[in-house]
Amino acid sequence: MNPMITRAIHPARRHLFVPVFVLMAGCAESSVPAPDAVAESSASSAREAEVIAVVEDFLEAISARDGATMEALSLPGGSVHSVALGDDGSLEGVNSRALAEDAARIPEASDPLLERMWDPVAMVHGRLAMVWTPYDFWVDGEWSHCGVDAFTLVETDAGWRVSSISYTTETSDCPESPLPPPSEGEPGVTG
Repeated sequence: MNPMITRAIHPARRHLFVPVFVLMAGCAESSVPAPDAVAESSASSAREAEVIAVVEDFLEAISARDGATMEALSLPGGSVHSVALGDDGSLEGVNSRALAEDAARIPEASDPLLERMWDPVAMVHGRLAMVWTPYDFWVDGEWSHCGVDAFTLVETDAGWRVSSISYTTETSDCPESPLPPPSEGEPGVTG
């Protein structure tokens, strides 16, 4: 302990202050991240941003009815699992299919489609990643449903690719979207 500080403390009470100074010194050291931790955090944030960008590109391809881009962003053999929930939260059904089916079917959609996400959470471990995000879905400018998307991605030599998508479809008790309703001229809206 600093001798200047201990002189100001009554000798009978010095033992009370030693643990406090040791604790404070330990907290001060642990609150400053090590340079390696900062570098790892920045690298992690950059990789999280990469996988979120792939998911955004995938959703934009849906709105653009661009099956070729959807397929290019997908891992061969990828899958889709749609979990339909009733108004009371009960399971109404699960539909599983190949991602390639959606990529082939999306250009044929008769109505404009728009899927929007917000507040995505990304987790990356090596070459495996997951993006979890709430979404809303619009058909020809009309709200259709909401839910949660869970994208699993794998980093290949060609970049991040979607290996699977699981999502819920919900028509009630949807969280309020922070995004405004789509307006005329936006993807997914005719006019």
